[in-house]
Amino acid sequence: MVHCCLSDDPAAAAAAARAVVPRYVLHPAVPRLFGELDGGPPLDGVRELVLAGDRAGAAGLVPQQVADGFVARGEAGRVAARLAEYRAAGVDLPVVFPMPVGADWGYEKTIAVVS
Repeated sequence: MVHCCLSDDPAAAAAAARAVVPRYVLHPAVPRLFGELDGGPPLDGVRELVLAGDRAGAAGLVPQQVADGFVARGEAGRVAARLAEYRAAGVDLPVVFPMPVGADWGYEKTIAVVS
């Protein structure tokens, strides 16, 4: 599954991508998936805030490199390039999952990217 945060506003897309990570940070596979086991940034503070019920605060602690490794973000061309990377890595059928950037879920933009 490829989470996508489409926007012409790079800062808004980056923030939206960071906001996706707290939804998954408690899953047992996350340390491996997000690179913590390979020397990547620790997400302990993010987990603590999620457990305390502060998802917005947790999103603020997510390093952008972690979010970018998990969420395709930005304008349509950048997201299309990220989907091409998944296909090149052997993912035959990437499932695109739009995520909101502000109030815009970007469904139409996402459909245009994968069409």
